Amino acid sequence: MLKKLLALICVMAVLFTSFTFTTVSAAEEFAPVGLMLQPDVRNDGSYMTISWRNPTSNTLSAVKLYDVTSGTATLVDNITKDGAVTTFSDSISNQYLIGNTTTRLDKNFVWYRLASLTPGTYKKYRLDFEFSDVSNNKSYYLAAAPVAQTTNGASKTISNKISTYDSMASTTNFPYLPMGLETITEEGGNVALKVRFNVTGWYSNSTYGQLLYNFTPTVGKTYKVGFDYKGTPSDNNRVGVYVRDTSTDTDIDNLPDTETTKVEGIVIKNVSEWKTHTYEGIFTPTTTNVKFKFKFLNPVEEIILDNFFVKECDAEGNILEGATNLVSNGDLSNLTNALSSAKNLSGKAGNEKATIEWENDSSARYYKIYKDGAFYGIAYPESDGTTSVEFDNLINDETYTFGVSAYNQAFAEGEIKTVDVTPKEPAPKNPMISNLSVNTYTFGGTGGALTVSFKNPEVEDITSIELYDVNGDSETKISDTAFSLDAGAVNAYVIKNLTNSTLYNYKLRVTTTSDGLKEYDIAAKPGAGAYAMNFNTDSSNHYWNKTFGRKDSNTPYPPVDFRIVQNPLSETKDYVLNVVSNIKSYVDGNYANLTYNFTDQMASGTTYRLKFDYMTLAGGSRPSVYVNNSEIGKINLASDGWQKASFDFTNKNASTNVIKFGFVNPLESLYIDNLAIVPVTDGVEGTNILTKGDFDVVEEETNEYSVIDVTAEAFDKGATINYTVSEVGKFIKIYEVTEFGKNLISIQQPTRNGTITLNNLKNNKTYNLIMTTQNWKDVEGDGYEFTVTPKPEDLVIGEFKLLKDAETSDTQNLTGGTYKANVSVKNNGMGDNFTAQLIVAVYNDKKLVLAKASEKTTIAQTDSELAGTPLTVENVSIPSVDDGDYTVKVMLWKSLDDMTPLKQFKPYAE
Repeated sequence: MLKKLLALICVMAVLFTSFTFTTVSAAEEFAPVGLMLQPDVRNDGSYMTISWRNPTSNTLSAVKLYDVTSGTATLVDNITKDGAVTTFSDSISNQYLIGNTTTRLDKNFVWYRLASLTPGTYKKYRLDFEFSDVSNNKSYYLAAAPVAQTTNGASKTISNKISTYDSMASTTNFPYLPMGLETITEEGGNVALKVRFNVTGWYSNSTYGQLLYNFTPTVGKTYKVGFDYKGTPSDNNRVGVYVRDTSTDTDIDNLPDTETTKVEGIVIKNVSEWKTHTYEGIFTPTTTNVKFKFKFLNPVEEIILDNFFVKECDAEGNILEGATNLVSNGDLSNLTNALSSAKNLSGKAGNEKATIEWENDSSARYYKIYKDGAFYGIAYPESDGTTSVEFDNLINDETYTFGVSAYNQAFAEGEIKTVDVTPKEPAPKNPMISNLSVNTYTFGGTGGALTVSFKNPEVEDITSIELYDVNGDSETKISDTAFSLDAGAVNAYVIKNLTNSTLYNYKLRVTTTSDGLKEYDIAAKPGAGAYAMNFNTDSSNHYWNKTFGRKDSNTPYPPVDFRIVQNPLSETKDYVLNVVSNIKSYVDGNYANLTYNFTDQMASGTTYRLKFDYMTLAGGSRPSVYVNNSEIGKINLASDGWQKASFDFTNKNASTNVIKFGFVNPLESLYIDNLAIVPVTDGVEGTNILTKGDFDVVEEETNEYSVIDVTAEAFDKGATINYTVSEVGKFIKIYEVTEFGKNLISIQQPTRNGTITLNNLKNNKTYNLIMTTQNWKDVEGDGYEFTVTPKPEDLVIGEFKLLKDAETSDTQNLTGGTYKANVSVKNNGMGDNFTAQLIVAVYNDKKLVLAKASEKTTIAQTDSELAGTPLTVENVSIPSVDDGDYTVKVMLWKSLDDMTPLKQFKPYAE
């Protein structure tokens, strides 16, 4: 028995030594390897290529590619059955899944051509990997614009010494091969170059990829060549290594010794530690234009190269003592110089979605995207200066961390910038317009016009937007208005041919299917004057100023509202600047600037830091920030409460310095405060040189106006507001406070004691209102808070009639007999289910003799001018006077607790 046990142990020992166990993490098992997007793979720019090695999991069931450029995912069709796209199919399909019964899913390299593209047109894709266990499904984002290449191949320069060279088959529908390059920095700081080659097979003898390293030897001398390497190419793949000695740029596969010397191929399989490869022979150049050449014909999962050397040797191949390496920077340490970055990364939450956006670095080749620390995709820079990525299929109320890193021209990755975003179910949409403003200096020096501007509600069911000219009790629709009805659209309308300094009244009416009609009141006087103004009285040393530009004299100034207001998040007195821009789009010279001018001198060549606090309550465009007309950044509008902005710049001499915020597009609502400039030395901040960057200072130097008193009298579907202000200023405004915040519903040019009438309100709804007044320096004073509850008139009861024996005349002097009682009732807002009943009772002293009632009737909710609903009681029999003294009472029963007497006929005698 012991012998059998020892034999079994020996057999097991042999079995275990015959196998190599490889541990694969879950992240690696379900993730593609070497995913690449390459936009520069065709001379005419009509192709891009996507390539990868499939996940190692044998549960992979499908790979699908979607075009998401438009925001809607559209499946791109047709992939070859075996998943190895050697036939260059134009699309991917769920009909032919990656892999089949004869193909190993865990080793498939996929090379996929995106064809028939327009050069320079940005395209966005999502690549989905689906598994039998859906919890392992993964998606990846890929975006770029195809770029046309030169005719000599898709060459990429990595440094002044290193480049690639790709060749394609002569057929016209072939792209250049997908070769991935990445400069890596290992632990300890060593810099090396990683190369991937995702080609499933050598298509023809004229299709290959190369990595080239230039050096300049001396003709006639002998040299020893070599390099360090490690990596994991697939399945014993041999990488051809050459020293090319030719001045031409033509590749030859069967290379004669007279032109190119093949050092030899190297087999790299799971070489995890650095190894040095030295050519055993010697190299004697015949020209000074010589290159190392690594030639790739088949998949290379990963080869990492470093420490190239070419050193002079003797005839036996012994390197001469003190020989200089002819390959400058052969250790590749120079590749990480001048790393690129993703600037001003911001995130925006959506419903089960998130969007991130950043400013492009001009030195960035492309960006890598990360989701919760894992690689998510690749994005090449968009042409408009900012690049954005949308993530979908997220979980609401769960916080995600998104990262972006930029790769420089040497394929070295910069710092990964991150932003947290928490998707949320969308809040109810505000059915009211926002940004309502009226510009009285619409045409500056000439005047004679007003600009009314606003932003539409964020609802999809807007049915009409109409502007009315109000003159006393008459209203005239301004017929040439053509407002956009799109949700969230910015609208601006110029009313021309007006008389300066004359008060004009208007009503803006916006109707939605879901919320009905809402009305906004506007009263203003057009004026002539410079469309620029200082915020405070100090115009010599430190002051705020606003200026506007326009295309020409026929173009109105852009509608932008600058106001100094109370901090909406502070319960104490704290003034900040609020900016609202209703500029539809930047056209020629149309813009609005907010500037801070100061005479404090800044040292030339010194680094300074501009700092300020900001907050946004909704989305909008990102305003640019300048110092002395040099742009130093943009304000990131993603804001949850107050945020801090910081921009460093190097000063240039100027006698008067100007900080400028430039607005050229719509801006929902931006708040700014606490502007400061500090010198920065070795990272340490000095003293703030600005004295009026806090808007409390501006307010203190300005005579603030206030609303002293407000009385409100409600009526049916409206209210009359009487007010008194301390001084007559620029505007008086009424805001409605709702769950969505403060919505401006009335903007007027005030009098000391004035009246404003609000119409089209809802009955029995309590409106929380705030009235403010704005002085001539744009400081909006403390608001006066009040409420008003419009109520309908009570039931309108028509004339009561009592008819005898079906006569038509009203009977006043009663006698015994049979009568009919009539009355009409109008309901002006008591509710659609309001009911009423007419009651007629006959008493003998206190004894009830007879009671008659109409049917219980639903009273329609009508306007007061419409006819009421008739109530009728028939066959009211009044006994003869011989039976005693009688009293007839007629009542309207409006509810169980509300009986309204209509008429009482006293005892009568015949």
